[in-house]
Amino acid sequence: MKNLLNYLLILAIGGLFFTACSSDDDDLKPVEVDNVTGLYFVNYGGGSVGTGTITKYDYKNDTVINNYYEAKNGLELTSKIQYGYEYNEKIYLVGNDIDQIIVLDTGFVQHIPGITEGIQAPRYCVGSGEYLYVSCWKDGSEYNLGMPNSYIAKFNINSNTVEETIPVPGGTEGLAIANGNLYAALNYKDSIAVVDLSNDEVSYIETPAVTSYFVEDNSNNLYVALVSTYSDYSETTGLGYINTSNNSLDEIYALGGVSSGYSSILAHNEDVSVIYVLASSWVEQADGTWIQQGAIHSFDTSTKEFTPFVENLSGTNGMVYSSKTDHMYVFGSESYSEPGTVDIYTTDGTYVSEFDCGVSPYWALDLDFE
Repeated sequence: MKNLLNYLLILAIGGLFFTACSSDDDDLKPVEVDNVTGLYFVNYGGGSVGTGTITKYDYKNDTVINNYYEAKNGLELTSKIQYGYEYNEKIYLVGNDIDQIIVLDTGFVQHIPGITEGIQAPRYCVGSGEYLYVSCWKDGSEYNLGMPNSYIAKFNINSNTVEETIPVPGGTEGLAIANGNLYAALNYKDSIAVVDLSNDEVSYIETPAVTSYFVEDNSNNLYVALVSTYSDYSETTGLGYINTSNNSLDEIYALGGVSSGYSSILAHNEDVSVIYVLASSWVEQADGTWIQQGAIHSFDTSTKEFTPFVENLSGTNGMVYSSKTDHMYVFGSESYSEPGTVDIYTTDGTYVSEFDCGVSPYWALDLDFE
């Protein structure tokens, strides 16, 4: 049910305030706000008004700036931002409705129009060399058919153009690059797609459930979230371990109810000795609305054991760890019509404080260009 609800939201909901420049915007006039260092929360937005927003948390000064993109550019975003990514001293915002890639400099300023050619229903991205690889659904309405037309867009970061598209049926979602291959989690097929980056040939690793996102360990192998969805139910949820030297699923570490949300359901500490996993479910309230309830579990990559990190959560979308503060930041919204919150925890699960952010925070970037 969660997968279907999230897809409908992607098509139907709006966000808060901002607009990325269109092809008619020749000159952006940046406004000096402050330094770039901090955590940036990508708020997808909600309801029928506005678009997505960016919230900046300056952990050096313990200050929060909502509507950060607008403050830096003097404009609003025209897209609901699905994902944010920092690569090669650029910041890339992957947006839905309008489908586009927004390119920002290290000051969070946009200098060129958003790129729309070759970008259809983008989901996620990862960089390697001079390319950004973007998972795209193309026609998201085909979820009941298993997303047969999803693909990977090969985006040249020097020319800011999509050079080619690689067909990968099954609903491409999270991506990772290891040992010369691009790995694509598939949200509508019980497999992981493996794209050989030397020739773009696609092969598959069978999985007992659909998958969503990856964490790479220090041996260039991958942990992947195994999830059960409304359209593809599975009793096997948890983390799968992918050996990238032979492209095999070597181990499954069971955890019930791993979140099927399109957000940062996985996080890890600096040395990847601990992986944090969001396990949640949608619960209908008396007034007919739905909220998420669940917990975050920590997975010790040495002992291979799960332990509760934070429990009794509601409305949580995801989390991010910052090595700069050695804190965990847990974020979400109780509804799609009101601002979300970010709760700060120490790495032993002790609550520190909270602050408000935009509606439906899904991802976060930890940036420090100084």
